[in-house]
Amino acid sequence: MRILSFTTAVVIAMTLVAGVNAKASSGRLKGRVTNSANGVPIRNLTIEVIGQGETTTNQDGKYAFDNLPAGSYKVIIKSSEFDEHRRTVTIHAGQTTISNFQVLPLKAPRPEQNTKPQVEVLRNDNEQIKVNPGLLTGVLSGRVTVPRGQQADFSQTALWISIGENKQRIKGDGTYVFNDLKPGSYKVVLQGYCWLAQRRTVMIRANKTTTLNLRTFCG
Repeated sequence: MRILSFTTAVVIAMTLVAGVNAKASSGRLKGRVTNSANGVPIRNLTIEVIGQGETTTNQDGKYAFDNLPAGSYKVIIKSSEFDEHRRTVTIHAGQTTISNFQVLPLKAPRPEQNTKPQVEVLRNDNEQIKVNPGLLTGVLSGRVTVPRGQQADFSQTALWISIGENKQRIKGDGTYVFNDLKPGSYKVVLQGYCWLAQRRTVMIRANKTTTLNLRTFCG
């Protein structure tokens, strides 16, 4: 029978103790991601805990991160088909934090309920949690300018900007704002009598302001 040296035995013992201490000072994060338009679980959706890695949801829309050191983390849902979500969660040693998400497809209608997301810390896996969706509209704003050396008083000219079915006249100082836009991709058109037409494509995201500045001149 082979006998371990004293040094080897000490190293093994320290490693085991360190592993036990690390597990005791860590917690677990788990949750479920569903489509807020119909409640269907979303699979293969990427969930990232900043600084700790990422995972994907399973066929039931569930995800989990084990052995996260106690502390606060930013959690991000990234997808090209659903609006992006960012949330801060707190991990407690020896506890499970549950953070469920309800995400909206970029082209889906906006639900009527507009409340801030909520996160609860649970002491075991059998308790339930209520999570409400966040605000699900975005804003587009910006300013229209003219090349240096030219002058333009937009209050005296007919210059219009439109995004989707929404249209408004540019203010005298060249600014504009569109509120309560559903998330998705839009065509933005700037045009008016004698003014050079401008066309851009923008992506509107929930709870965010997209800035689009334009430059034009009278042809």
